[in-house]
Amino acid sequence: MQTVEKDLRSLVAWFRIKSFAFDPWQARQMRQSLAADGLPVVEFPMRSRCGAGGHLVTV
Repeated sequence: MQTVEKDLRSLVAWFRIKSFAFDPWQARQMRQSLAADGLPVVEFPMRSRCGAGGHLVTV
């Protein structure tokens, strides 16, 4: 995860990032770390009551 977090931080220097979307299941700690440093993060669950991937249909 450290490599992914480092890469996400470097993207902010190159692009105008509106937000990083995270599935709260396995990335909660990384999301909290990035948010603590002021990076724009939002939760985006990949599973829902209507079945796996239900949110992807509405994107």
